[in-house]
Amino acid sequence: MTYLLDTNVLSELRRPQRADPNVRRWAGQLDIEEAYISVISVLEIGRGAVMVSKKNPEHSARLSAWLHSDIVPTYEGRLFNIDLDVAVQCARFGHVPDDHLADALLAATAIVHDMILVTRNIGDFRDFVVPLLNPWDYTS
Repeated sequence: MTYLLDTNVLSELRRPQRADPNVRRWAGQLDIEEAYISVISVLEIGRGAVMVSKKNPEHSARLSAWLHSDIVPTYEGRLFNIDLDVAVQCARFGHVPDDHLADALLAATAIVHDMILVTRNIGDFRDFVVPLLNPWDYTS
């Protein structure tokens, strides 16, 4: 089984000692080789670093370092681009509001690659037929 991690999962696991206990339990049983990310998460983290750079340059630097020194190397070879198949699948969803385009692309990526999308924001994916897992609800 393979999993596509949403940005909120990556963010939660950034500081394991402060992560939700259910998320820690779920991640603890996960084989990291079964976990993938999308360039959408790279975009969201990078954009977040830029957005906070003026108000909090130290936090911006930490986010950038985390992205480039931890996330990208950790997921090398397991980082999906938006390719033709993903774009076609996303188009099949029909009209998607601009503020949900990233969610639609994540859902399309999970569908194309036959993966479970792991996110806290289950409701954001209600309009897409995609297997979902919320690790905040994990109990095993």
